[in-house]
Amino acid sequence: MDEEKIVSPQDLSSEREPSKPSNLRVLIVDDVKTNRQLLYYILKKEGFQVEEALEGAQAIRLFQEWSPHIILMDHLMPVMDGLEATEQIRSLPGGDKVLIFVITANVMEENESASRKAGANAFIRKPFRKAVLLEEIQKHLPLLEKML
Repeated sequence: MDEEKIVSPQDLSSEREPSKPSNLRVLIVDDVKTNRQLLYYILKKEGFQVEEALEGAQAIRLFQEWSPHIILMDHLMPVMDGLEATEQIRSLPGGDKVLIFVITANVMEENESASRKAGANAFIRKPFRKAVLLEEIQKHLPLLEKML
């Protein structure tokens, strides 16, 4: 039985920007420090540029200042939750040119539906495996290149 190889962003060979991880900016948005640290460690090790926000309003500011290619957005946060932040980012200039992945422990089907309705490209359940996160990024890179 052939085992499917999960390709990390490091394995991408395209010369086009922004496919190289070192050219990809990822914004992590989560109010839980350990969640941010885990994602930061995984993404930095893969070669991504990474910034962090503690809640949705801060994520919107960083989106406008830093123009990330990918946003990893927690669902439930104080001040402004991830779905409201996603909707607001989508309404801003350039908001249609960013991938937004909701990463949450809220695994009920209606939460995934609400996330997609708010504008999320993907829904990842916590706890997640590193391979699942990298696979989702890999799967969405062609869409990102079309948006840019």
